[in-house]
Amino acid sequence: MSAILSGTYLLEQQMGGDEEGRKTNASKYSGEHQPIDLHTALCDGTLTIRVRDYGIGIPPEDQQRIFSGFFRASNAGRIQGTGLGLNIVKYYTELLGGSIRFDSAPGEGTCFELRF
Repeated sequence: MSAILSGTYLLEQQMGGDEEGRKTNASKYSGEHQPIDLHTALCDGTLTIRVRDYGIGIPPEDQQRIFSGFFRASNAGRIQGTGLGLNIVKYYTELLGGSIRFDSAPGEGTCFELRF
C-alpha cells in the first residue's frame, strides 16, 4: 500500500499538484461555471481516481492519439497547452502498475479513470 501512496503522490504532482490543480486543468476544457467531478475510491485493494468534466469533449477521430506526446485534439483551438499532460499522466500511471482509460463525447465532456 505504501508503494501506491508514494506513487500516487508522484502522479498527483503530474496531474496538477492537488485537487484544485486537477480541477483547474479539467476546467480549461469546460465552459464557465461547469462542474468538475473528482471521485476517489479504495475498494478491495484497488485505488480508483475519476476526473469528469462537462466541456468540449474529445472528437472520436482524435481519441486514439490523445495520449501521444505533443498531440492536441482538433477542437482544443485556443485553449493553452503543450499536448504533454495526458502523455505524462499515462506514463506515470503505467510506471506505477496502473491503468488509465476515458470516455468522451464532443460537447458532453470527458471522464478519465485511473486504477492502481
